[in-house]
Amino acid sequence: MSFRKCDHGEVLQYNECLICISGTYSLELDSILCLVCPSEAECLGGSRIFPRSSYWRSGKYSDNFIQCLRPESCIGHNNYTNYKGECEAGYRSNLC
Repeated sequence: MSFRKCDHGEVLQYNECLICISGTYSLELDSILCLVCPSEAECLGGSRIFPRSSYWRSGKYSDNFIQCLRPESCIGHNNYTNYKGECEAGYRSNLC
């Protein structure tokens, strides 16, 4: 018998893929452990992880959160649509 590989946001437990709960996340394929959300982020469960205010995220499958050069320019997530985070008006690009 073979099982499907677990996707991003899922962990393999008892021969089935389970989604990580809110406050935890998994970004690796075929992971066996949900990780506790970093203090710089907000984790909605699965692989849905977003930066908090003053932080920027380096990539969709990264848990590397970097404090912005001007913390006030990074507003973090905005309606959970941009995994890297949003910039305040007048700022743009990486690290706002």
